Amino acid sequence: MRANFDALISGAWVEAGPSQKYAKLFFPWNHFLFNLAGWAAFKLLRPWYFSGYRSLQVINALAAAGTVTVLFRFLLARTRSGLSALGWTCVLGLAHVFWRQGVGGEAYTMGGFWVLLSVVYCCRHVSNPSCKTIMPAALFAALAALFHTGNALACLPVLLALVLTPAGARRRRQTMAVLGVWAAACMPYAAVHELFALGNLRSWFVGASYAQRAYELNLASSEVWKFDVIGGLSSLRRSLLAGEAGAAVLAFLAVCLCLPWLDRPGRMFEGISAERKKHLLLFAAAFGGYFIFYSFWQSGNPIYWCAHAPLLCGGLGLLRSEASAFPRARLTALGAAATTMGIFNFTDSILPNRFLGNFPAVSFARDLGRSTPPEARFLITGVWSDLKVYLPSLARRKRIALELFLIKSPPEKALTEIARGLAALREAGGPVYMLSEFEDASNLKFIKDTWGVDRANLEKLVEPYRKVVVQRFQVSGAVPPIQSLVLLWPKATGGGGEERLVSYLQKTGFGYQARSARREPKR
Repeated sequence: MRANFDALISGAWVEAGPSQKYAKLFFPWNHFLFNLAGWAAFKLLRPWYFSGYRSLQVINALAAAGTVTVLFRFLLARTRSGLSALGWTCVLGLAHVFWRQGVGGEAYTMGGFWVLLSVVYCCRHVSNPSCKTIMPAALFAALAALFHTGNALACLPVLLALVLTPAGARRRRQTMAVLGVWAAACMPYAAVHELFALGNLRSWFVGASYAQRAYELNLASSEVWKFDVIGGLSSLRRSLLAGEAGAAVLAFLAVCLCLPWLDRPGRMFEGISAERKKHLLLFAAAFGGYFIFYSFWQSGNPIYWCAHAPLLCGGLGLLRSEASAFPRARLTALGAAATTMGIFNFTDSILPNRFLGNFPAVSFARDLGRSTPPEARFLITGVWSDLKVYLPSLARRKRIALELFLIKSPPEKALTEIARGLAALREAGGPVYMLSEFEDASNLKFIKDTWGVDRANLEKLVEPYRKVVVQRFQVSGAVPPIQSLVLLWPKATGGGGEERLVSYLQKTGFGYQARSARREPKR
């Protein structure tokens, strides 16, 4: 599967490693511990030539494997039905969002693992209340939030587990232990992001609550935080199964797995102990809290719903009675539904580029692949630019991405490395392009605010070139909608570099760009 842009940036930070100067960027407010975990994996796997991004893929694969293992063992112990436990584990393992995130390099699979583990320990706590069970539950909930801030909701089942245990001195001690674990977990986060000052805390809250978006767009908060239960249900379905036929397949799967008690109407909870009903309540509360929150926050974006799938599968798996049968016909239907689910999700999420079809930058990147020769390099910037991913994966072109150099090296060294590489390309006659986004004011402001690199530094990089616009693209949905493809034509004509460049462009069918550059008046 192709890399996501956020994961590409995380991979660069993993290779750069933690530093005091860029602590806030290495430990981002929304995925605080993810880069650190990737960095540890990178150090361990580096002798086998693993990149930062590949190291993130490894920890996500381990998190995915851990999630299905925890779910299977939990359901097997509670229901004593290997087929039911295996069935629900397969549903989770084949879920769209689980596959997509489990093979990628983003933080959501890891967060879902800690959420499930926290709820499992909450179940252990209501069965056998003690600090030894509630403290791990609190710790795993804190880790879930530190890997992705949306997982702060993992505190809900922990608090509910405390409520479900007998009142008294023991519960007070357990409550204090939970609060102590959470306070200790919050200290590094608060220290790095300087949240001990009221002004910094207010700024963090504005950004974390998306209130900044409301201020920038001059909208009422209700227009940003809009409760959309239909959108939430749609995202939940798409998080489990991709494609428009997903609803029908999921309905069939629900009949196979969710309703084993249809054979005996009115006896839905027969054989389910009072203890397991508490476990069901914990899963239902956790899933309900996440569903309501995401229906406000990201109702139309299923890629964030990584905590929902294990919670849903775990809760529905607990509904199975220990005494109920599992008819062969239903098992056959389950196998057919799971196979269909796997085929849909493999086609949509694993085969290259299929899931990218809705992004306007996809067709743009493919056009760039047709508009430039195979050995072209692209000098690009734009910290949120999809092209950092799409140029190598869709256009099949190499890019010189400014931010990725600045993440790995101090500004002076990064700019020197880029300048040295451009000089080598001029000497070899290698074609170099840049996009008009390289000079976008908002991109330049971010780079200056973050690394102190201003427009003059960037102009120095391209000073040896004339900028020749060779094509303009209308990019639907992009801001700005017009992107210019600029050929960087060497000003100096000595050393044979220009002749080699002309020869290469002519040989690859792009001689018209060379002719255009030579007609362009030199400035």
